[in-house]
Amino acid sequence: MLLVSLVALGLLSQQSVPPPARCKLTRVSDKWQGPCTELLGETPTLTVSSTTSLKSGRYQKTIEPKAIYAGEIKISTGAVPVEIEIYDGGTGILRPQGLTWLVVANAVTRSDVMEFTLDVARAVPPSDLDREIIMRAASILKSEAVWDRADDRQCGADDKTYSIYCAMIRATNEVTGGIHHRRPAMEVVRQIVDARSAGRKYEHRLRDYNNDSSTTLADVRSLFEEALGRLKLSAQSQPVSRPDFSGTWTPADPARSDTLFDVGLSRIPGGGRLAISQTPNRFTVTITMPEERLDVLLNISGRFDPTIIYRVYEAGRSGGAGAGGPVSPTRTSWMDDRLVIPNAIVGAIRPVTMTFSMDGERLKMETRVEVDATRVNNTTQLFTKVK
Repeated sequence: MLLVSLVALGLLSQQSVPPPARCKLTRVSDKWQGPCTELLGETPTLTVSSTTSLKSGRYQKTIEPKAIYAGEIKISTGAVPVEIEIYDGGTGILRPQGLTWLVVANAVTRSDVMEFTLDVARAVPPSDLDREIIMRAASILKSEAVWDRADDRQCGADDKTYSIYCAMIRATNEVTGGIHHRRPAMEVVRQIVDARSAGRKYEHRLRDYNNDSSTTLADVRSLFEEALGRLKLSAQSQPVSRPDFSGTWTPADPARSDTLFDVGLSRIPGGGRLAISQTPNRFTVTITMPEERLDVLLNISGRFDPTIIYRVYEAGRSGGAGAGGPVSPTRTSWMDDRLVIPNAIVGAIRPVTMTFSMDGERLKMETRVEVDATRVNNTTQLFTKVK
């Protein structure tokens, strides 16, 4: 059952990394509908329509999603309402009602098809608004006079006293304009309560911790303080979602790609194709090109290796405060959301570094050729996904 799987995700992720679920929706009138394969042991059907706002509240303060959808996901136990937000770069969030939020990556929308992956191994990182929620909840539950010691998980707009749960619910609504009790701020508070109440048989963590006679107001205040500290650390250490470049791509500007090919600055002409297969530790690139272009290349180098498989190593780091400055990897590795491949072309006369990333819904390939100790050629090609 999906709910059980999501609850157990913390345990599963310690032992093995579940593969991303892949969702492929087709347009049916004004709706998008299709399966999400390998979603923690199920293949539920997702049905959504475009909408203008998120009923469960904003995720972050300043960045607006470029698309918002609402609908339902049908799992083995029934239908669960969902909301989806998609941002530039193909990232986003899927919010099932009452369940853990899921990280959306590699979102691409064409005229009749919408595709994206769900990274079930990663938690949605807290945003600036999650920090504001904790701060607001702390200001609401500031004294014994307003503390409700008999929480029943029923929170009213006219309440004068508040439990931990209801203070968080009110703060979430005030800060984000909506309520979802699985957003990152609420999950962080639950995690702290879990640690504090280890061995106690709580049915509902926040309710029972709030109502426990051994819990003091000082405990409640420190709960919010610890949550703020965790949000700060999480913001500093949260990894960037890594895009999946898998698929077949063609040059977005064929004429420019032909020009780069003619002067030896690209191995992919305007009529060529780039097929990519990607796993956590392997990156496979296959180039297909027209016969007349292949002849030109063979006349120059005498050989053409259409497929190269790279081993992908642990992520590198980028520059910035606290990062120790920029680091150039010596082997294929991730630098935030970019895959960097040094010495990308075997047997090349000059060192060639290739970097893959996403530019909206297009694949971006940057090539750096070290001509000599003082000169470098940098080129960029964009590709459009065809399947």
